[in-house]
Amino acid sequence: MHTGERRKKWSQKPKNKNIRKAGQVKVMVLNFQSVNNKVAELAICLDSHQPDVLIGTESWLSAGVSNSEIFPPDYSVIRKDRPPNVKGQSHGGIFIAVKNDLIFSHRADLDVDCEILWIQLELVNTKNILIGAFYRPPDSGSDVLDLMQQSLSKIDLSKGPQIWLAGDFNLSHIEWDSQSTLPGCQKPGLCRQLIEISNDFGLDQVVKYPTRGDNILELFFTTNSSLVEKTRVLPGMSDHNGIPLITIDTKPKTNKTKPRRVFQFFKADWSSIKHDLAEISSDFCDIVPDLVSANELWMDFKNRIQETTEKNVPSRLVSGGKKLPWVDHKVKNALRHKHKAYNKARASNSTEDWEIFRSLRKHVNRLTRSKYRSYIRDVCAESNKNFGL
Repeated sequence: MHTGERRKKWSQKPKNKNIRKAGQVKVMVLNFQSVNNKVAELAICLDSHQPDVLIGTESWLSAGVSNSEIFPPDYSVIRKDRPPNVKGQSHGGIFIAVKNDLIFSHRADLDVDCEILWIQLELVNTKNILIGAFYRPPDSGSDVLDLMQQSLSKIDLSKGPQIWLAGDFNLSHIEWDSQSTLPGCQKPGLCRQLIEISNDFGLDQVVKYPTRGDNILELFFTTNSSLVEKTRVLPGMSDHNGIPLITIDTKPKTNKTKPRRVFQFFKADWSSIKHDLAEISSDFCDIVPDLVSANELWMDFKNRIQETTEKNVPSRLVSGGKKLPWVDHKVKNALRHKHKAYNKARASNSTEDWEIFRSLRKHVNRLTRSKYRSYIRDVCAESNKNFGL
């Protein structure tokens, strides 16, 4: 081998399949059955596959849970939580999470009284895209599909927008290529109603592989299926054993990512911080509550904390993606084994291979949650140590 050939061979960089090409948008459709207890798994899933838009169903979130408790900071989230039942439980619920570098707006004018939610994604030199999330409870009747149709009817089709509508429709036994119901269909009327609605609005359904058992429950409708470059189904997180990931060729407008300022607390002057905090505490106790509002108290406290942080903690500017600090080689190796087992089970469809995959999925879930909790405990312990608690 010549020296030039050797240099060329070793200079080639491995391809990263998750890097988004110019004009690509990746949409993930995921049924959670409670996202509260899958925070670690969700973070790894988003970090591994880098979807631009995540459409979530059965979030089981309530008003008392903030977005920052569940979702990574590089996603903006629009939610529609289901009102709590008599037991105070909020089952159901949908959301759309969008990467911060994409420009979008919430289309509340398309809202109706069912679990459907819309955003508008702004594009470069072309018409905008309306992205909808939808969930049909399995025991509901035709009224929910009527409401979905009502929401679609509010869209001004004369402007020719692209429409993407995805979620868990809980209607299997539909052969989407032939637009017909399959033998053994238990809800033929609802299936035909969904087919008719998709035809009325020119929507093509592109998910072809089962997402729960042998059923295709997670669907993705689009008014321009020719732009769909690839549809994959990834290992699921709940009893929905498949997560559709759709890659679409389009041109979204993006915000330029600005460098982030990161404080290096391991280099902090903790003695000065403790001294400043003692002064803040003393001054705070001397304030007469009747003369100062709660908002003024909070702003004063916040500003002084920020001042002592900027004064006593070195910082630096960083750019680029943020890695999950608790995802080590052990977690990554377990994830690779899980994906291989999932692909093998899909190819063979044997009971034995599916059992191996489910066992590995349980192992990965236990491992990721354990690593995540250990990381949180270590961070809290280090903070308590620095403050002498």
